[in-house]
Amino acid sequence: MKLQIFVRSATWLETAGTRIRYHRMRAELAQLGCVCSIDPISRVREGLKLGADVYLFSKCHDAGALMMADMLREAGALVGFDLFDDYISNECSLTLSQREFQRSLRGRADFLLCSTPQMVDAVRAYDRDTPVHVLNDPFAPFSLGSLVQTLQDKVQRARSTRCLEIVWFGQAANPLFPVGISDLVSFGQDLGRLGRAGWDARLRVLTNGGALDVETLAGLRRLPLPVEIQEWSLQQESTALDTALLAYIPVNYQPFSVAKSLNRAVTALSHGAQVLSPGFSLYAPLDPFVYAHPDDLLQDLEFRELRLNHATADSLLQAFAGIADPAVEALSLLTFLNGLPLGPLRRPVRQRCQRAILHGAETVPATGSLCRALGWLSWASPFSGLVKPFDAAVTLLEDGAEPAIILSRDAVARLASSWRRLAVPLSAGGVSGFTHRVPLPDSPAGQILANVNAAMLSPGPLRAMHYRSIMAATEAVFKDAFGDTTVIWSELEPYLATAAVAPESAG
Repeated sequence: MKLQIFVRSATWLETAGTRIRYHRMRAELAQLGCVCSIDPISRVREGLKLGADVYLFSKCHDAGALMMADMLREAGALVGFDLFDDYISNECSLTLSQREFQRSLRGRADFLLCSTPQMVDAVRAYDRDTPVHVLNDPFAPFSLGSLVQTLQDKVQRARSTRCLEIVWFGQAANPLFPVGISDLVSFGQDLGRLGRAGWDARLRVLTNGGALDVETLAGLRRLPLPVEIQEWSLQQESTALDTALLAYIPVNYQPFSVAKSLNRAVTALSHGAQVLSPGFSLYAPLDPFVYAHPDDLLQDLEFRELRLNHATADSLLQAFAGIADPAVEALSLLTFLNGLPLGPLRRPVRQRCQRAILHGAETVPATGSLCRALGWLSWASPFSGLVKPFDAAVTLLEDGAEPAIILSRDAVARLASSWRRLAVPLSAGGVSGFTHRVPLPDSPAGQILANVNAAMLSPGPLRAMHYRSIMAATEAVFKDAFGDTTVIWSELEPYLATAAVAPESAG
């Protein structure tokens, strides 16, 4: 089996999700006969061959990914999406576009991946039919002997110096939910209790410094112990966890947090750090090794019987085998994929449909170049402007000019013959990237477009009110001009994405 994983961009290749979830399984997948490739979706624009048996889109939540999924299924491949963050089980206005994307997956994915049963429950509220697999985040291999020695050294050093080294690591913030350092500050009273028990408690914070604003820094200053802030890197994380006696991982009770995977606790324990996790019991499968209350930790430390110690280290490995072993997870994933129903029958090339992306007010810039790479049409709606390279666009508000469709040279060749006869060259100095124009048709859709005014296109209530009818009219006109075409709307602006609730619409 060939498994192709697409991530959002080159930078996403180094994110924790990709590194922990997929890179750690590649060797185990290979031993089971599965060649796993992980590439940014932009590689398709650069000529990456699409010859896999199974495709998985990771963090690719836009119209280009949806259109590719349709195209790949039409070619006979199995297609899935991973859904590891819960942006969908809330009614927050800022997550409208994520919820609409989730709805748009129905019927165009052969499978979905989640990291926790809680996330499966969130997905099932939108889609009860698509098969879902829980893929646990695998741990990085480590030596049991080295872990035991590390545990003994940490306890000895802490008791001899009375210094309690603590580390918190992770993203500083999330643009939509109060997590990260917000949790650290909210549960800060536990850190104060550690420092008041006769220990010199010190906290090292490893995070993305660029996200630290004045409010966040002020919150860290209010913590009742000395705080050192360092820029996160994989090496810094490893060094800090190898040194610290304790990893502090508070978890709040919001849906986004309770659907998270176990990877932070798994990572900390693998480095011989005790875990103190107040709040929601996210790490219940690791309860024998995780503290919920600082008093329990301090008592065990005084008696040299911490939950993770030389006698329980082997039990930790056994616990990991059930929830985080890369070999187990690789086998489980392949068993799931091999058991899926066959996808849509492969269509002969000549029977495959023409495809187009219709761009709204805000769209992913790379989608246009993906269209060109895969032979799709890229259409601009009246909301789009004319900056990106489009195949066709509607011009409505030019002074002294009749509303019209303007076209690239390649697009003219793809027009229906009745429309091609109407195409006339643009005058010198016309719109960059466009060579021809045709008048709007005298049809109901054409009349809707002809009556659009500037207020309907400008941000505000009128735009939201007229968005769907203008986009639908644009699609109808372009379908008439180019013939039978499968169309997906591309819209990132949350309120407009909700106005575009047609099944074929997505961000």
